[in-house]
Amino acid sequence: MAEAPRPLSIKLTWAQRMRTLLLTCAVVDATDVEAVVSDFATNSERPSTVVIRMRGPSPDGAMAPEGGGPLMVQYEETLTFYDAIDPSKVFVHAAGRNVYIRLTKHKGDGGGSGGFFWPRLLKDGADQKRRRNITVDWGLWKDEDDIAEEAEEEEFASIGAFRAFTMSNGVNVNGGGDPNIVAKMLNPDV
Repeated sequence: MAEAPRPLSIKLTWAQRMRTLLLTCAVVDATDVEAVVSDFATNSERPSTVVIRMRGPSPDGAMAPEGGGPLMVQYEETLTFYDAIDPSKVFVHAAGRNVYIRLTKHKGDGGGSGGFFWPRLLKDGADQKRRRNITVDWGLWKDEDDIAEEAEEEEFASIGAFRAFTMSNGVNVNGGGDPNIVAKMLNPDV
């Protein structure tokens, strides 16, 4: 009996935010996509392992022997991350040329680093250097400083929205107008 062919590696790029990892897998027209998180314990400092599996056309363009289109092959990648991933918050979306996976970093009491930037994707830095199929997605990458600036801009935007709301309702936030307008809106008997 013939042995099943070994799954092919997935070319993937990654980026991170404070609480999420974004993986992009370069497999065209992928089907049967799954990302399974294992090695997760709620109050553990152990890193999570994710196994990504999918089927897609052979990268060399081979055709199926029965003539029904491209030869479909199995792709698989196993990643042991730097820290823990929340298995209940895994989002997978196959879209034409790529498969997008969003993973949420675990924010546990046991030392998990959810809410922080990881210094690297994988637990073993040497392993990450050996794996030439994994690269940083500079198009999606944001530094910690960029994230802090965005949070500050959002805060200022919300202040601006509040100013626009109060000004449109008769309150001049720079002085003047009816200072009790908010109280009147909440309680018409005032």
